[in-house]
Amino acid sequence: DPANVETPASVITLSNISLIKVGAHTHNFIAVEAKEATCTVAGNNKYYTCDCGKFFSAENENSEIEENSWVIEPLGHEYESVLVKASTKQDGYTADKCIRCDDITNKNVIKAIKGATLAYTNITYNCAANKPAVTVKDTDGNVISADNYSVTYSDNKNIGTATVTIKFKGNYTGTIVKHFDIVPLETIALYAKSQGSGFKLYWLMQPINTTGYEIAYTRDKNFKTGITTTTVKKSTSVSTTINKLSKNTKYYVRIRTYKTVNGKNYYSPYTNTVCVTTK
Repeated sequence: DPANVETPASVITLSNISLIKVGAHTHNFIAVEAKEATCTVAGNNKYYTCDCGKFFSAENENSEIEENSWVIEPLGHEYESVLVKASTKQDGYTADKCIRCDDITNKNVIKAIKGATLAYTNITYNCAANKPAVTVKDTDGNVISADNYSVTYSDNKNIGTATVTIKFKGNYTGTIVKHFDIVPLETIALYAKSQGSGFKLYWLMQPINTTGYEIAYTRDKNFKTGITTTTVKKSTSVSTTINKLSKNTKYYVRIRTYKTVNGKNYYSPYTNTVCVTTK
């Protein structure tokens, strides 16, 4: 009969066990700050870790999350087309550029502007508004299309210095200013007559837009050495006398007109050469 059986001291039954509640784990929250993702590098939202190996979205045990759930994947590049215009000082380029990190791809260099030249830098007065053609080249020597610049002319009709302004647009930026001279009409040396120790020169009068005449003479028929000049300051003059030259010597003589504008003399080309031998 179980009721009459004495329970040994070594036998433990549920009726004589005192249950002891084990204390709950206290989490040690360690914050991992948020980091923005870039085009190529992942970022993360802010989260917390504990030395027990668990992860949380906030500092409470009820916010447990899965590992790596805080990861923000790289954003990837987002490109837009850009143009950096070339100038006289530096190259430019076209490219696709990321709006976030400035990464550049598909870059095409636009060579810098080397300079501009005019079809002519000197022209004889012709009553017209003169417009020499413009050629612009880059530093590789290639001609830059006229679509990339506009050209304006000023003071380009009367005798003096005209201005050409080249303003760049399109793939280029900046301005180049060039100049050319408009010079007076030339005259003609008619003949030179020996006279004493010199000669007298006659020419065709050219009074239109002319201040006077410059006469040049030398013993060198190629006009490379020993050149002397003299000025006749009257546009209606048709002759002048040159004295005190070497006797029995051949001289070569030529003439050109000039006009004074704002204190500067503008000269026509020298025309024909005549020769004379002194007595």
